[in-house]
Amino acid sequence: MSAKGLALLCVWYLVCASVGGYFGRNPQSWNVYYLAVYSVTLLGLGLSAALALWHERGTLPQLLTLNRNHTTR
Repeated sequence: MSAKGLALLCVWYLVCASVGGYFGRNPQSWNVYYLAVYSVTLLGLGLSAALALWHERGTLPQLLTLNRNHTTR
């Protein structure tokens, strides 16, 4: 899956889960609702950003050594 596809899927998950979460929920389960909706969305968007960076700059070992080669003076 591409990074754009994953990000789009996360946004649609957030929209659908947010709208669907208001129907059939009792007030005691709001903490579970927030955890299920926002943590999954944040994790997915973070994964999407990492995937985009990985595709743009190369493999993971190259990304890790990239920071060591750029020193500030």
